[in-house]
Amino acid sequence: MNCHKCKTEIPDGSKFCNICGSEMDVQGKTCPNTKCSKTGLSHEALFCPDCGAELTEEQSDDYDKKVILILIICVVIVTIAFGVAIFV
Repeated sequence: MNCHKCKTEIPDGSKFCNICGSEMDVQGKTCPNTKCSKTGLSHEALFCPDCGAELTEEQSDDYDKKVILILIICVVIVTIAFGVAIFV
């Protein structure tokens, strides 16, 4: 793989160029193991080649935000329902 800024060849999966320090836009899956965190794995890969951790499907930040919003709305609705039930 080559750095997009200085065009120097750098190791595959690097997060930063070891010559100019530019952050690499790594595509693909990232190992969930915090001790490994290898990046740039193919989308077809099921396990990390470095540590053997199982790779899960990636979820976007938008998906996570939607799930949190839905949970908050559910808690508010349940809280209101119990509040109404107490005063009835």
